[in-house]
Amino acid sequence: VSRFLPEEDVTILRGMYHEAPFAVWGAGPGRGNVRTFNQMQFGDYILFVQKGRIVLIGEIAWKISNPELAKYFWRTNVTGETWENVYFIINEREINIPATQLWQYLEYEPDFRLQGLMPVDENRVQHIERKYGGFHDVLVRLDHARLCCDCLLLRKSGLLRLKTVGIHFCWMTALSLMYL
Repeated sequence: VSRFLPEEDVTILRGMYHEAPFAVWGAGPGRGNVRTFNQMQFGDYILFVQKGRIVLIGEIAWKISNPELAKYFWRTNVTGETWENVYFIINEREINIPATQLWQYLEYEPDFRLQGLMPVDENRVQHIERKYGGFHDVLVRLDHARLCCDCLLLRKSGLLRLKTVGIHFCWMTALSLMYL
């Protein structure tokens, strides 16, 4: 993998992953994908949805538009395109939540269908953070079926930390684990 990346990117990624395998995913060159990819910031959450279930949450650690790296990971599709908008994921956690449960908290319609890569509206994220203390906490609690409607989750400091981060959804078939 390192042969496809600038040396400074390799150094940063090695510092994050410490030679361990890492999760990586990519988005195709479609206009909507590129717009969402450009909006992604380090520390944003990424949720992967498969067959109507949220199966993984992680944080964006690094991103790069790199067709050659994408071809190395995934080759090309039948039209010769690849998933060149590559993002590296840290703090990934497997979960198993019906997406419709999260749609309720985000105030989406029950029949909402995710396609491709898309951001969650910042106002929806802020609503969840104000009401429940954190987006990640909501997902973990949903995964363990322990979410109460009016609870506020307190951080270790004892103070509620309201930190708005971007949230992005990605429809997926499989996640790649790679080494530098």
